[in-house]
Amino acid sequence: MTQGEIRYPDYMKFKQQRQEINTAMMALLAGSQLAANTLTLTAGADRTLREIFPRVSHIERFNLRSDVAQLNLQQAEAHLAHIGIPYVLALQEAYVKSVLDLLRQDGRTITDSSGAVDPPVKMVNMHEVFMASCGISSLPGPLGMLELFHVLRLIRNCIIHSNGSFNQTLQSALNGLSTEAANYWEKVTGQQPASVLGVNGELALNSGELVLSFGVNKSLALSLNSSLATALSAGKWAEIAVEHFQGTSTAAKNSSSWARSLRGFARHNYGPVQLSSEQLHIAAMNLGYWTISYWE
Repeated sequence: MTQGEIRYPDYMKFKQQRQEINTAMMALLAGSQLAANTLTLTAGADRTLREIFPRVSHIERFNLRSDVAQLNLQQAEAHLAHIGIPYVLALQEAYVKSVLDLLRQDGRTITDSSGAVDPPVKMVNMHEVFMASCGISSLPGPLGMLELFHVLRLIRNCIIHSNGSFNQTLQSALNGLSTEAANYWEKVTGQQPASVLGVNGELALNSGELVLSFGVNKSLALSLNSSLATALSAGKWAEIAVEHFQGTSTAAKNSSSWARSLRGFARHNYGPVQLSSEQLHIAAMNLGYWTISYWE
């Protein structure tokens, strides 16, 4: 994998959103357990939470007896996993589609593994379409991440389309995981992949699978970022870098300070692409940000 990240705007927006979702989900997870622990102080009380904590916002929406509320809070992580996994995968889908848009803008033909041009791009095939369009057979980075993504996608489908009931397709995918994918699953969740197949045909999710989805999300995003270094032309990268720089710079256009700052900005944020001064110069002229003949 290419060393370092290409810190272009769409990727940085994706990273920020992923961090915000991660922080919010972990806050909810920790908060539910903190609340459950706090309610041990009210053990044996017959009054409802609204009577005990009247100043807490929205407490009337959770107006249960203390012992019942505590039980619900202790079980909250399963519900957070059901909510969070589709959320994380939706973020992944939006990012991959933005990557494919970059390829289109650069003149790449978008194809699937069968060679079909401009296929419908969905969560089920988006990574494979990216690879086919780039002419690569696999993504760089740790083995097993794409397998795990597809298992998480099947879990997401069970949550959304089957009200949390699992099916044979998911069972087969879990049983067919490679050693690398299964080992990563166990390392992150502390359980074997088949542990998500609960009783009575229902999914048995917890915080481990939610954390797993964030890990897979991050790993695959890094893999796509690395692949883009060579998938996009240097000219396209130079244009992206110049537009990115111009949106942040206060230096005067056509000044030596602007040109020097641009080169430093490109080295810091677009290092893996190794853009030359001449490539940046051409992009700046094409975009109308450099309008004089002199360039240093």
